[in-house]
Amino acid sequence: MTVPAAQHVQASDPGRVWAPVVDQHATWIAVNPVQGCPKRCTYCFLNERGQTAVPPTQVASPHESVNLLLSSEFYGPSRPVALYTWTDVMALPTSRAHLSALLEEWVRRAVPNPLVLITKCRVPDETIAAINSAREHGATVLVYLSYSGLSREVERGIRHDAIVDNFPRLAEAGVPIVHYWRPAFPSSADRETMCRVLDHAARYATCTVAAGLKVEPAALERMAKSWPELANTPGVAEAEGVYPRAFWKFIHRTWQRHPGYPVFHTNSCALSFVLDRADSFGVFGSLTCRVRNTCPVTQRERCTVADSQRTPPSDDEVRAALARRGVPEASFSLVGQGRELVIDAAVGTNVAAALTQDLGIRIRVARDGGDPYWSSGTAGATPMILP
Repeated sequence: MTVPAAQHVQASDPGRVWAPVVDQHATWIAVNPVQGCPKRCTYCFLNERGQTAVPPTQVASPHESVNLLLSSEFYGPSRPVALYTWTDVMALPTSRAHLSALLEEWVRRAVPNPLVLITKCRVPDETIAAINSAREHGATVLVYLSYSGLSREVERGIRHDAIVDNFPRLAEAGVPIVHYWRPAFPSSADRETMCRVLDHAARYATCTVAAGLKVEPAALERMAKSWPELANTPGVAEAEGVYPRAFWKFIHRTWQRHPGYPVFHTNSCALSFVLDRADSFGVFGSLTCRVRNTCPVTQRERCTVADSQRTPPSDDEVRAALARRGVPEASFSLVGQGRELVIDAAVGTNVAAALTQDLGIRIRVARDGGDPYWSSGTAGATPMILP
């Protein structure tokens, strides 16, 4: 769904691909009233869309943004919302001004959804003040700090000292921090770099989300310049994420270095932990839950209690949910004692993710070849580990 302002921008700059202002991503509803990033990170999906090394463009005002969110087919009052996923909102004063105005609009209209902000740029003091003002007026705001120990050749235009400095400054201000450890390249998967990243994050963040490299087919040639093995490995574009083996081993043993510090492989579990919620994405009991996530005992107990009280959806409830999401004729089966829904149809990631939250169970679907979203664990993709 777009607004007239967005349509005007799209027509005036056809070299850039524009996202809907509101869409459902794997874990959260994405709201993108500002699109385009002045940075040039080599792994960013915006490269294929003409949206890197460009001036961020406003496609919806703060007021329009909230209107579009609340009227979206994907909206639900408890669902997390990630703002500005098609830019780094902290990169320029104009984008930060938009954020401050949106936070004011959010508070004025008492929107209940938890908010996620993701950045690898410095968060200025005045923006921290705007975030805390919104929090003091009842908004829930989390900041994901993207810090992976990558070089300037990979993260072009990023000041890594500013990323490092964000952690203590936000922590001192009381802003909840999630460390976003993604992606990983072989060049950043040496033990010294990984220890430095983890040690710093564990000192200030509530938890870490460790994710692999997303590889779209159109980006493969470009990414292979930094990671040559990608070019010769079938299936990398279909993976949930691609991981260097050294990184994969390290992130599954972080408890040895920082006992009790949570490291998740799913954003949904990190958000559940930070927000004091039980899992509602069907992750509990899965291989990711049992083997990959380093999850605190208190969170596992919370999810265990909720799971013991859950009632699997009936066939009629599933049919009603499928009809609401535009796939009424799809055949399906409930497996794993009603914890997983297998849909025998090609379904977009946004629809699969919405169904996951509608029903609170895992969803497995066939990949929709026209889906603009990358492969996701929410829709059944699995990780790939390379030497």
